[in-house]
Amino acid sequence: MFGRKTLPPAVSRDLESRVPGARALAWAAGPDDSWAVALDSALAIGRRGQWEVHGWHLLQAGGWNRDSSSLRWTTNTDERGSIVLDDPGRVPEVFNERVMASIVVQQNFDAPGGGRVMVAGRRALGAAGGATVWQAVSQGRADLDDPQVRAFVLARTTELQEQYDL
Repeated sequence: MFGRKTLPPAVSRDLESRVPGARALAWAAGPDDSWAVALDSALAIGRRGQWEVHGWHLLQAGGWNRDSSSLRWTTNTDERGSIVLDDPGRVPEVFNERVMASIVVQQNFDAPGGGRVMVAGRRALGAAGGATVWQAVSQGRADLDDPQVRAFVLARTTELQEQYDL
């Protein structure tokens, strides 16, 4: 495309061996031979030839921090990561777009005992017929380890599954 830079061939080949058939939508380099590549199906982070790949539907939170020039994320298993990027290009924008595109349904509920719970159904992008992954995030005083809150979340999740035929 007009003036569009391409991912260096060696990086592209290395990533293709890890995520066959994935399409790079945006990428940026960081110090020490590091890369952030926004694929159609996942976020790929490369550091010295090692890749970690996170499906968009498994990223619970994250975004670009301009002050530290870093992209950060938290997975649905509370794994946290970040990468410093020299010039982020479109990576932050595509990051946000792909995370949002993975959301099939998301609703907030008042939880028993106080606080709120967000229940979301997320679908893998770039994969035909991917199963919906259900996530619950507590807000405020809601405690997902409380049996009453857990039962409440399971009931709301079942209702959403039936309502949206998922």
